[in-house]
Amino acid sequence: MVAASTAVVVLSLIAVSVPVVGLALAVLCIAVPIVVNRPLLLVYATVVAAFTTVPAAVPTTVVLGSYSVRLYEVLLVVAFACVVATRPAGRAVRVAEALIYGVLALWSIVGVANGNEIGWVLADVRPLVLLALAFGIAGRLAGGPAAGVVIRLMVPVLWISAVLTVLGSAAGLPISGREELASLSLAADAATRLLSPATYASVGVICIAVALLIMGRASLRGTLPWLLPAVIIVGLSFSRNAVISIAVAVLVGLLASRSTRSWFRSAGYAAALLAFGALAWGIISATSAVPVSAWMLQQAESFAGRVVEGISSTAIAADGSARYRLDQEDPHLWS
Repeated sequence: MVAASTAVVVLSLIAVSVPVVGLALAVLCIAVPIVVNRPLLLVYATVVAAFTTVPAAVPTTVVLGSYSVRLYEVLLVVAFACVVATRPAGRAVRVAEALIYGVLALWSIVGVANGNEIGWVLADVRPLVLLALAFGIAGRLAGGPAAGVVIRLMVPVLWISAVLTVLGSAAGLPISGREELASLSLAADAATRLLSPATYASVGVICIAVALLIMGRASLRGTLPWLLPAVIIVGLSFSRNAVISIAVAVLVGLLASRSTRSWFRSAGYAAALLAFGALAWGIISATSAVPVSAWMLQQAESFAGRVVEGISSTAIAADGSARYRLDQEDPHLWS
């Protein structure tokens, strides 16, 4: 009783003097008992924090001294510790983890030995370590009920992100992520390109759905709750990398199915997609005076200019970003 009363007094004093710290401690006092009883909630919270697009006003980073980390990074580390402590890994997962961490450690040492600053090496390795932690969690939960929860959880995550992405593009709502003109020439009349936390997760969702559809392992109706918001998010990102990734997923699906039916199935989906695109283009062109149609027309024209035409060798030759990679970064990578 005395300890509880003392804790309440201390928390109250901290909350008055440093409100942010007091709030954080109060949240921890509430969250810790819940997490102890249901540690997998940390995994679900990590997924939501990592992949949900939020308004720019919502804080997504935690400042620790001179360093800043994403909220999902903190959750990921704690979730990894909880999962490792409660879920044993199979031999394949343990071997893969040893290889991943071994490679990261080896080449980090090589980088430092070659004269690179430790800070730069750590910055380069950081996203790969996060990927390794996520792999460790996924490897221990794959095939279990938790994996199904994560898959279902992605539906609201994608839809919330899609709605906010559309509002960011059409209404100018500032959202978390990066915003720029969707034009290789940075033309002022181009659409707004939005890259958010949901962008690359959406690319992954589309690739998985496309491969399953081609292989006949899923129906379009069954994948639509994930596929539709993911297409909206990726479409408004105007990313050429996404198109290449989806093309690779199509190829993998065709090769993995080992059936001529998959080729006919793919041709059918492609024909339906082209027919739907032509119909939609005709409707928005005929109603271009309507604000919604005008916005959609601008997105379609910018997508065709930046993504479809941007993959050609002619466009890449005139693309400053691509030329920088080819002329500046590639020689350094090879050396």
